[in-house]
Amino acid sequence: MYTIRKLFKFEGSHALSSAYSSECKKIHGHSYVVEVVLKGERLNKDGMLIDFKMLKEKINYIFDSWDHALVVHNSDKKFESTIFGALYVDFNPTAENMAKYFYDQCKEMISIIYSVRVHETATGWAEYSE
Repeated sequence: MYTIRKLFKFEGSHALSSAYSSECKKIHGHSYVVEVVLKGERLNKDGMLIDFKMLKEKINYIFDSWDHALVVHNSDKKFESTIFGALYVDFNPTAENMAKYFYDQCKEMISIIYSVRVHETATGWAEYSE
């Protein structure tokens, strides 16, 4: 089994609609690092699972739309003002939910995706795989 990993980075902020910590309910930002891991048994004619540049071209748009965005749950109406320009999602934008969302989005483009890991901080991450 072959495994490759590609990192994607973006700056973003979010506010959690539900959280243990009151600080997490406020708008706050992170320097996100997302690891996309692919696994496969066969290499292509070039000796690769997929070319890293091709991988980036196929899925980078997913992360670009989150760059410098304020991400909030679509039921969180306090951010409706155009001053925020929020990106609304149908889940509480935790690292865990983001990992699942990014996995699902990547899976539509690349069938051999194995996992997605979302780092919110240097010491904390969440991962999703099937």
